[in-house]
Amino acid sequence: MTPNSKTAKTADPATTRTISAAADLLSERAEQRVRDGVITYRHGGNISRNAHAWTDLVLRGERFGDVEVTCVSVTDIEDILVPQLTGAAKTTKEKLGALKQLFDLAIREDWSSSNPARQVRLESDRYSAAAPEGSAIERFDVDEIRRLIEAALTADADWCDGLAVALAAQTGLRFGEQSALRWKDIDLVRGRVSVRL
Repeated sequence: MTPNSKTAKTADPATTRTISAAADLLSERAEQRVRDGVITYRHGGNISRNAHAWTDLVLRGERFGDVEVTCVSVTDIEDILVPQLTGAAKTTKEKLGALKQLFDLAIREDWSSSNPARQVRLESDRYSAAAPEGSAIERFDVDEIRRLIEAALTADADWCDGLAVALAAQTGLRFGEQSALRWKDIDLVRGRVSVRL
């Protein structure tokens, strides 16, 4: 067994410094942030779900959730774990973001001294903006975006929140990011929105 393949054998994740224990702790912290009103319920749930998505993957024949946080390398994540993730490219990116948060938390708790997930770069072709040949997916041009915003702003409010569509189309903010905004985050004079992570 190599030093990099040590795993925690303790059944109780609360007494270990495993990926599962870190995912549980990250989930607890996300739930507390939801209760404190810092993030939305949906965002907190996404953090928890994406962090726990890693725990059942397999690393060198072991359940990844049972591996100690100090025994994970960048290569482990890039070559072994990321290919096991399922879902769209955006989902994979969000799951990697949760793993980064998980290791950041492990560092704050003195469980680890490094965050290998921060060095992982996903293959660029997985996030290519080009639509597959023969696909119905197309990019909107500026005039089409302008027409979409106008239609959304004049639509029945029960059917469509025109302001949310306009903000998303012009800033790229997703619903969870928009719902976490506070008035102090919006500068109407400069036309800027500050997004806090």
